[in-house]
Amino acid sequence: MARVARVLFGCLLCFYLGSLQAAPEILQWQTPRAVGWMTGDVITHRIELESPAEQPLLPASLPAVGPLNYWLHLRSVDLNRTKRQSRNHYVLTLEYQSFYVPLDVNIRQIPAFSLSFAEDNTSSPAVLNIPSWSFTMSPLRPVTLTSSASLPVLQEDISPGLPPLQLVATTAGWLFASLLIIGALVLRYYALWPFAHRAARPFAQARDQIHRLKKQASLIHYQQAQRRLHTALNQHNQQRTLLYEDLSTFVVQYPSYAPLLPQLQQFFQASQQLFFGAHPPSEAELYAAWQQLADLSKALSLTERRDRP
Repeated sequence: MARVARVLFGCLLCFYLGSLQAAPEILQWQTPRAVGWMTGDVITHRIELESPAEQPLLPASLPAVGPLNYWLHLRSVDLNRTKRQSRNHYVLTLEYQSFYVPLDVNIRQIPAFSLSFAEDNTSSPAVLNIPSWSFTMSPLRPVTLTSSASLPVLQEDISPGLPPLQLVATTAGWLFASLLIIGALVLRYYALWPFAHRAARPFAQARDQIHRLKKQASLIHYQQAQRRLHTALNQHNQQRTLLYEDLSTFVVQYPSYAPLLPQLQQFFQASQQLFFGAHPPSEAELYAAWQQLADLSKALSLTERRDRP
């Protein structure tokens, strides 16, 4: 007899636990903050539910959209259904809007409701109760606060303040310093003030003058450019006249100019032909001579800049 009783008790316990496991349940209920609500605010609830496959949610049990009482309105009801491992999974989203006008901080409550789960032909559906939810509402303007000399009821609008200027000032400072450095490097490169009185750079000065004379592109200006480069070579040669025959000695004394020896020889030959030749150069020859002279003056200036930083 005792054995039969234990078997019956075990069967009843298994049936009871199975019914509990198969019942609809709330998986998650997401609610917003519970304080600080005002007239006209929209309150959204998101409820995740689950029920057995044979117990779907009855749409007729959902709360109806519309006014729930004189101050609370149900704006929308959205139900999303999916299947998860032979169970029904629901996401129920409810939007409430409160029109209550509190005179002071007041506690309000969204009413509870019930959801039914069953097949259409089932007479006894399973019921899942959704509890009520309480929150506090605050007035837009308290009526109990009176003004005083130190604290008026309505405060003046806050005057707009200046944004923090530390970052702007730092960025502007770095930009200004960078421009100063770049400007100083440019002035130094072209031997302009305040670097004009440093060690003489005759080739740099000759390059600039040849560049200006080349804009005229006439034979007379070409002769002037030739003389100017001869003067620069003499200045660099310690004020001694540099002739074609002295070029080998010149590049030995100043080895950094040795790569330019062929161009220097061509320059002296062109100078000999220009000043002592029987025929003046043609227009095409003059154009090519201008280009060779400009290239040589630029190369001499670059070498000079490396030797005299």
